[in-house]
Amino acid sequence: MSREAIKTFRLSIHNFIIKPSPDEVGIEVVIKGGLREVFKLACFLRQHNIGIRHLDWSDIVNGNILLFMIVDVRASDYSLRKLMEVLSGWEEVIDIRVSPRIDNVAIYTNRLFPIYINGDRIILFSQALIKGMLAGIRKDLGIELASALLYRQGYDMGRSYYESYFIEHTSQSTDRLIKLLDALLTSLGWARLVDYKIYDENKIELSFSNLWECEVLGRSDKPCSFFFRGFLAGLFERFRGAKVNVREVECIAMGHPYCKFMIEVT
Repeated sequence: MSREAIKTFRLSIHNFIIKPSPDEVGIEVVIKGGLREVFKLACFLRQHNIGIRHLDWSDIVNGNILLFMIVDVRASDYSLRKLMEVLSGWEEVIDIRVSPRIDNVAIYTNRLFPIYINGDRIILFSQALIKGMLAGIRKDLGIELASALLYRQGYDMGRSYYESYFIEHTSQSTDRLIKLLDALLTSLGWARLVDYKIYDENKIELSFSNLWECEVLGRSDKPCSFFFRGFLAGLFERFRGAKVNVREVECIAMGHPYCKFMIEVT
């Protein structure tokens, strides 16, 4: 089934904004209620021509929600001081304050923390940091040993993820497993499944766009996935209850449009 035609939209997670303009201000508002109250506040800002660069909010905790927004009041009939005064008078608003600012470097909040996805705490690493880590491992250990280490780490994680996310929901259905895998990988920002083929119970083909491991390494004359290939091996071995062989037959680092993996029970 091909999913290439699905249009995607980038998701930006902002606890801080780099290089804000001098006129942009961060505001943190604790609101009693939920998304309806967030929508009400956003409509109020638009009605008064207050520019909204960013809007993010927390989970609902004890009936309250924290809203973090970056606004620009230049075109508004409200000054920042008047806006804060008006909002602090709302019945739904429990607390309102200006977010910390580091000169013209950043506006941030340290109150939207920790980060969770589906009940699990998520620790985020930037692409630049991952690239540096992979380069360091290859330099210190050599490519062959580093590749084996990355594969093993991915393999163990794949088995662990199967126990955590898949074992109760797949019912031995390969199609369902693949769909759950796509949901997990996109939510974590690892890759997006664009196509898959189930030839039979023992042979599967998966194609991914923007696979992080191959994307960060740039150009190569060989497939670059070791960690993710190990992850697929551990996941599908746990699912099938048998040894599997996972090969990356196409790779974006080699100039292919997608990273394509063949998974076969051995």
